[in-house]
Amino acid sequence: MRKLHLIFILSLLLSASLFAQGAGSAQSQPTNQTSFIDPANYTRTAMRFERGGVVFVNSDVFFQLKSVDKDTGLDKIEYAINEGTFQNYLNPFNLIEEGYQIIRYRGIDNGDNVETTKVFQVYVDNTAPQADVQTDRALYVSNGVNYASARTRFYISAVDNESGSGVKSTYAGTQISSLEGRGDGTRKTANFFSLTEEGPNVLYYSAMDNVGNLARVRQFNVTIDATPPTVKVQPSNNLRFRNGVYTLIPSEELKTEDGKLIITSRNLLGFVAEDNLSGVRAMYVKVNDEDFVQYYQPIEVKGATEYVIQVRAEDNVGNVSEPITFNFLVDSITPESTIELINRDGTPVEGQ
Repeated sequence: MRKLHLIFILSLLLSASLFAQGAGSAQSQPTNQTSFIDPANYTRTAMRFERGGVVFVNSDVFFQLKSVDKDTGLDKIEYAINEGTFQNYLNPFNLIEEGYQIIRYRGIDNGDNVETTKVFQVYVDNTAPQADVQTDRALYVSNGVNYASARTRFYISAVDNESGSGVKSTYAGTQISSLEGRGDGTRKTANFFSLTEEGPNVLYYSAMDNVGNLARVRQFNVTIDATPPTVKVQPSNNLRFRNGVYTLIPSEELKTEDGKLIITSRNLLGFVAEDNLSGVRAMYVKVNDEDFVQYYQPIEVKGATEYVIQVRAEDNVGNVSEPITFNFLVDSITPESTIELINRDGTPVEGQ
């Protein structure tokens, strides 16, 4: 029998419309995307990726079979998928079913010589990774609203099918038409980012695997609280009638020349903090030379004639205000009264 001389080529077409051979477009190692992507205008193209000797493709990749016979000439090419029967090869074909696929192929010349069957194994991956939002610290949740400080760092975690092509890049941003590459979906310093605009934020995110499968864009709502609470004196239990009006002491209207707030020995010194976003978690006070302690109730005035009280507050995402100092002077000077003798018209009585 004449020796068979068949030269056989299987090529992956990475441009389905032009059937152009795509070996130059292959990615052998995953890379982190630092570019931007517009998910609404993204179209998956034919992509090939190889890892550990396994070739991964998506269903946009077509397979082209070629065979050459040097003697009597080529009669036909046959191929079969997995355990299917051989069929005549006519045009490039793609594989729709996901998972490991085996392409068996052979050439037959005009002398009825049949080439030894060759095998090409490939993994078809059409499933995008699963992505989620992660943070480096716990968020504060109130009434279904997520709160974070401007110091909170975010990253997009992503996992692919156990036997899939693997995560190539995650994407995230507050503009859905321009999501920025945010790393490979693992928890490492280079993949963290921050949201610094105070108030409600909508974070859009997605992930792509190594053969171009882009996950459906999801959104994560979070309110950024970058401002610490404000602290002020809360009028206490001491209501006094002064200059024709009732005044709660302490009051900004009752101060010494050097700015101390005047209080009485019956006063309770109360303080209040306000936070417009995540809310106040705790307040702390420092009375004179004592250490800071958590504030729970108004401070009773006793003993000292002057009080220097520092107050600070922390909100529910960890923003702490700078200590505010309040100086109080206890009014311990008794009134000095006199008596005068006067006529009915208010004039002094003679002889005084």
